[in-house]
Amino acid sequence: MSRLRVLLLLLIVGAILALVLSFRQEPTSSDLTEAEAIDLSGYDDEGALVWHIHAKSGEMKEDSGHLSDVMVRFFADDEEPLEARSATLIFRKGEATLEGGVEATRGEGYRLTTEQITWNEAERTLTAHRVEITTDGGTIEANEFRYDLVSERSVLSGGIDARIDRSTPITVSGDQASEKNGLLQITGEVTILNDEEIYHCSRLEYDTESDTVCLIDSVKGTFQKGEIYADAITLTQDGIEAVGDVVLDLHDLFFGGPDDA
Repeated sequence: MSRLRVLLLLLIVGAILALVLSFRQEPTSSDLTEAEAIDLSGYDDEGALVWHIHAKSGEMKEDSGHLSDVMVRFFADDEEPLEARSATLIFRKGEATLEGGVEATRGEGYRLTTEQITWNEAERTLTAHRVEITTDGGTIEANEFRYDLVSERSVLSGGIDARIDRSTPITVSGDQASEKNGLLQITGEVTILNDEEIYHCSRLEYDTESDTVCLIDSVKGTFQKGEIYADAITLTQDGIEAVGDVVLDLHDLFFGGPDDA
């Protein structure tokens, strides 16, 4: 074979290899998918719908992405879904972050606001810092928040400040709290301010449906002319009801005297 033919053959083979390699180059921006009016759904092992995402627009690449103008619905057995809305949702490998004016609602009696929520899909939980929850009966603020998407129970910690809406609002502070189906529990060193009365106890329970406020365990109440001690005290719209080892310590002038003249 002549040198010319060998050279020509090598040039042809080189051209073919170059062409093949050019087609096998790793794609870059073409891996990124951009879309509008995005709908995504997630299911459990039994095929039941557990979440649905709707976004105005977004970018996705394999198991990560960035969505804008987002609404996520979280479903639980026979319960109203929790709906969370945010400016953006960033997800990667089973964990997502909702950011920007986050608002989560459940029915008409539960509304949570915060700036950022982390969603762990495997654990089916939501966590956040600095939240405010509004219910039918008032509001509660906390530094730490965790929501179980299966049981639909909120757990709050890191310091609690709450307000119970009545004709004269009741303010409450404590260490931890939980909320489920309209029943609020605040525990720790609980302090309650009810008009001019101040109470201390280990646990407060408030049922929004019945508007019942119960103070439980080592309750001490201080009012203008005395103190009261009891195992439990219920604050009603008309006054208080105390049960269990009740001790009423009245000041000397409770029944009248110079101060009442």
